[in-house]
Amino acid sequence: MPFAGRVLALQGMHPTVSAGLEQHSSVFEAPWQRAWETIGYGLELLFGDAEQVARRVRELHRPIAGIDHAGRRYHAWNREAWTWVHLSTFEATRYAARALGRLPTADAERELYDEWRAAGRLYGVQARDTPRELVDFEAYLEEMIERRLVPTPTTARLLDLLRVRLPPPPWVPVPTRLWRLGRRPAGRLVWTLLVGSFPVTLRERHSLPWSALDQLSYDASLAALRAAGTALPERLTRIPPAAYRIDALHDAGATG
Repeated sequence: MPFAGRVLALQGMHPTVSAGLEQHSSVFEAPWQRAWETIGYGLELLFGDAEQVARRVRELHRPIAGIDHAGRRYHAWNREAWTWVHLSTFEATRYAARALGRLPTADAERELYDEWRAAGRLYGVQARDTPRELVDFEAYLEEMIERRLVPTPTTARLLDLLRVRLPPPPWVPVPTRLWRLGRRPAGRLVWTLLVGSFPVTLRERHSLPWSALDQLSYDASLAALRAAGTALPERLTRIPPAAYRIDALHDAGATG
């Protein structure tokens, strides 16, 4: 969860995804609701009917089309953009695990990547567009970062939203005045975790200032998150819907 904004920011740096977010997404008007919907789809994919979920998600993107910031026509099913959104979620998952000290074995990471590729077929991500092996994915990721992820007005709006303009979650009864008082220091932490997680190339390309002190703050924040994750019971490190579904699977296995 500390890196939830990271994957959205990296996806939004692709020109086609950027235009789709700006023109069709509710992320700027209702960011918490949009995030919760995305989490819901992910949980259904993991614990429900994966093929049905994938079809529904693909159909939801059918009407997403228009003219991008450079005046080019686009559609959400653009093969490069569609593949990037899918594979960037793998990269984000792997990054979060590494950052929080939960390093998978090399074999486990390769297995996860193979499963991610297979899941992509359900969404219509074509096999020829996804690197076959994990080592090939590393080259793909470098190519996307170096050549395809660019600053756009949407990127600037996303970064501004994540830093200082995030509204209070609608399901948490936080008084507006109290939220505003706490938003700036909390926003600073979110900003540190977000920008610190970006490759140096992307920080420079988006003119995001980053000092040695910022790096120290980022490292300290990661250390604190790792310590908290170690101290808490494993169940409390999961978001509630995931914890509930995992417990239900365990109970079903125990009685089966």
